[in-house]
Amino acid sequence: LKVLFYTKDSVRLANFYNNFSLVFLKVSEPDSAKFYCKKGLRYTNSKNPLGKSALYNNLGDVYLSESKFDKAFSYYDKAIQTISSDNSNEFSTTIYFKDLLDYYLDKLNALITFYEVKQDSRILYEAYELLIKIDSQFDTIYHTSKERISKLFWSCLLYTSDAADDSLR
Repeated sequence: LKVLFYTKDSVRLANFYNNFSLVFLKVSEPDSAKFYCKKGLRYTNSKNPLGKSALYNNLGDVYLSESKFDKAFSYYDKAIQTISSDNSNEFSTTIYFKDLLDYYLDKLNALITFYEVKQDSRILYEAYELLIKIDSQFDTIYHTSKERISKLFWSCLLYTSDAADDSLR
């Protein structure tokens, strides 16, 4: 930890506090888990949307464990928004798909827990709408990966044919 402070490695500091908060969440110490999540958020910035979204998602989990559903949903939405808004390049967007799906699924599980408490059919409708979004994400991942494979195939083919043309000269 001292090395991280000394090197001012904000990404690893945020990840450290994120992982540390999970320990407290697992042993049912939500106040400590919240403390370390919030401390980790101090080390996140625009260059670390993955770390920031993970901390927001963990805060959602903490508030869910306390049955504070409104706060939990707020943090799940922040996690989803943070990771969704970073579409600065095609590669990072693809990397974030798995985490984004995980956050959607965490929110879906929270909605199901909320429904079990409230027995309100509107909550089920919201869960259904979220399932449609999740399905849409899977479609996006599938099409993006197919497109990447195709681009890779054609890039390799063009590179190979250019190399063959050069060897013939």
